[in-house]
Amino acid sequence: MADAVSNLSDADLIALGKTVSTALTSVPPATYGSTSAKATALDGLLNTFEDDVNASKATQAADQAATATKTTSRSAYLVGLKEFLNVAKASGTAKANMELLGVPKMTEAPPATVPAAHTATVTATLTEDLSIRHCHR
Repeated sequence: MADAVSNLSDADLIALGKTVSTALTSVPPATYGSTSAKATALDGLLNTFEDDVNASKATQAADQAATATKTTSRSAYLVGLKEFLNVAKASGTAKANMELLGVPKMTEAPPATVPAAHTATVTATLTEDLSIRHCHR
């Protein structure tokens, strides 16, 4: 019976906890082989768990909002950057000056990206010294 509650979702566990709390206020805890002190402690644990679940939900919502804000600002930056690059190219900016901007060509990977063909396996062994062996596949 106790194992069955381990697989409950947070919402279902909170609902169960509220049912248990209600039962423990309508029938003496001794009916269940418990004490008032243990029932009070169990109720406190339920309240803490419910508060933590709600805090987790709020954090997730804030993370989603921050991601949406980041996506919006990224889009706005890309619009501005593309406009700048198009104007620079259209105004006849010298190739050397365009290259100073570090913009990858359409056929190149971005500077921070490692091409898939150059994957590597890294093995590290920790002794008194750290030795790293780098092998290309």
